[in-house]
Amino acid sequence: MHLQLYVRGINTQVKLWKIFAQSQFFKWTRKDTESGENFDVLYQMALRPSVLGTWELIFPEDCLATVLSMLGVNDNSTGIYGNVSMKGMRMAVLRKMCGVKKIPKKILKEAREIQPLMLMDNSKRGLYHLQVNGVAIHPIGIRKDSFGEMYDPKAEKTYYQELL
Repeated sequence: MHLQLYVRGINTQVKLWKIFAQSQFFKWTRKDTESGENFDVLYQMALRPSVLGTWELIFPEDCLATVLSMLGVNDNSTGIYGNVSMKGMRMAVLRKMCGVKKIPKKILKEAREIQPLMLMDNSKRGLYHLQVNGVAIHPIGIRKDSFGEMYDPKAEKTYYQELL
């Protein structure tokens, strides 16, 4: 799954946000084609620059609502700080130029119900949200990845998975 977004703010804070964004791990489900067994591996969320100064977050599709919750995104046009949003035709044109689709309202509703802060019961560890003071996140849209078979030369196995 690709989440296209526009990030703005104080340069040092934006750099800090980029570091935090790339340090997040999610469960990624793969299926062994020989045994038919599903299993989870950890996938490190990727961040890459995209067209028109936007950014793409890449993560497993099942984690979309969790990522939106961590970012504080609660609708299709506004980020966590300020109400500097592009609505209507301007946002539709930007989505078209980036090749993405609107985030479904069902997913946004699900994201509002997910707690972005997580404490682990049997540990001193916890997970914090992806919101940095002085950084505004403006979602543009999403693009789904295809699913297919991929050979892993290290494990010498073929897996059916999301082709991130």
